[in-house]
Amino acid sequence: MGNDVTLNPEEVLQQLKAGAKSKRTIDSLEIIHLVCKEQFNRKSYNYSYSMIGTLSGERGGPTAQPIRNATGAAYRTLIDTWARFSDSGARTMPPQRPSNLQNDVLSLINDSVARILVQKYISENTKLRNENQLLKVAAKDRVVIDLSGTQGGCSCTFDAFASKNLLLEQEIFALKSAISAETMQRNGWAGDANSGAVKKGPLTIFSPGFITGIAKILNEFCEN
Repeated sequence: MGNDVTLNPEEVLQQLKAGAKSKRTIDSLEIIHLVCKEQFNRKSYNYSYSMIGTLSGERGGPTAQPIRNATGAAYRTLIDTWARFSDSGARTMPPQRPSNLQNDVLSLINDSVARILVQKYISENTKLRNENQLLKVAAKDRVVIDLSGTQGGCSCTFDAFASKNLLLEQEIFALKSAISAETMQRNGWAGDANSGAVKKGPLTIFSPGFITGIAKILNEFCEN
């Protein structure tokens, strides 16, 4: 489709490895990635599961059948990414950007509205997490926090114990919405209740601690 985003296979590989549950899966992903890269470099753009499985199997990686199995979703995602990258007319591999989880996550979301919402949630979560950590330190040490941003002179301060109502109602609503079942279903995400991670298929959208972190913030500032 004309609006599809051509993803960098190198970056997709890193996302899939981050969501892998075993070293064996990581090793298999790396073998498939190497095979696909060699196909691209030799201008032999055959990325069928049968072909990649044959080449991968020769190196001790997954063969065609494991790739097609339900547990092979990550392998298929990587192969399909290479196929789309090849079809895009690219002649050389783009340089891999330094690892940046936020940019990597956003690059995997094609829908512009969903991408804006996710970016907003990341920004709000980072801001609130930092504020929460600051308040915990303040509560422990019973210090007064200086919000002036200047050294010396007049400053605006507040007592950490008077900050229970720090979050606005709309901010609380935004945080609840970020981890709500409706948001997960609308974007095709799945939350892991144990790790707090958010995934879309084999891809990790938000790293472990995202859901549990927001829940703790809400418990800290909300009475209900």
